[in-house]
This record gives sequence, C-alpha cells and structure tokens, in this order.
Amino acid sequence: MSEFFVRKAQPSDEDEINKIFSGARAYMSSLGNPQWQDGHPSAAFIKSSTARGELFVVCRENRIAAVFSEVESDKYYDAADIWACSGKYLAVHTVAVSRDFRGCGCARFILSYAENVARSLGAHSLRLDTHELNVPMRSLLTSCGFCLRGAISVREQPRIAYEKPLI
Repeated sequence: MSEFFVRKAQPSDEDEINKIFSGARAYMSSLGNPQWQDGHPSAAFIKSSTARGELFVVCRENRIAAVFSEVESDKYYDAADIWACSGKYLAVHTVAVSRDFRGCGCARFILSYAENVARSLGAHSLRLDTHELNVPMRSLLTSCGFCLRGAISVREQPRIAYEKPLI
C-alpha cells in the first residue's frame, strides 16, 4: 500500500471532507463523546478554512483518508495561561480520519507531519485540544509525546489542551 501524503484542501474536496467530518461525529457519538455534536466543523468552516489555506487533506492511493487544519495562532490558546512553552507555536485542529482508514496510522502521520511543519516554522511547540471524553485522541497524543496542560474553553465548550515542546 502506498504512503500517506498531505496537500492543501481544494474546493473540489469539500463534499468528501464533509463526509469525513460527519463520520467522525457519528463515531465520537458512539463512544459517548459529545465533541462536534453541535455541527462543527460545518460546511461554512470547511469552505472558509479551505479558502484561507488552513485545511489539509491526507491522501493515500488518490483517496482522501483524513482531514485536519493548522494555524500559527489561536485566540483560545492565546487566552489560556497553561502552556509550558512560550513563543511561536503551531496549533492543529479538526483532525478526522475516514472510517475506511481508521487504524492505519493516519492520525499519527498527521501529528508527525504537523511537528515537521512546526519545526520548519521555528515554532517552540505544537498544541492541540480535544474533549475530555475523546479517549482515542487523548491516548494518541500521550503516545506521541504530548503533555496534558489543562482545561480550556473553545467556542464556549470545555476542552483538554495538550502541548509538545519542540525546543
């Protein structure tokens, strides 16, 4: 099987990205995780993030396997006084893997890719958040060297924040 690769999301990807997010919502709900049950990430989010160049797809064999976004600044993160590293950081958001690619190492690939991007930007850390009940993501983050930093509020919803120092 071929390797994963990342590219910026294109407007032509939006329907498939919507399907992946919808599947992720259903999966999280089945695990008792209320994250994204409010409809986020919405079609409007997908469209605007794609237009800003912040949304990425992970592909394998010409199929979209996953989606994620990355930004160099996040107002919710900037407002939180919980981080171990000061200075520049890269935030990764909206990680969702297609049902057909769960268990293939795709989410781990995303974190490794984002870490390489962060290092190339001179960032001091990589930051993510998730819902307290998102056990699969929390386990992945811990296994990839991320440290739990504490609770934050994102879009008026509680989240657990993680950080991986890069310096």
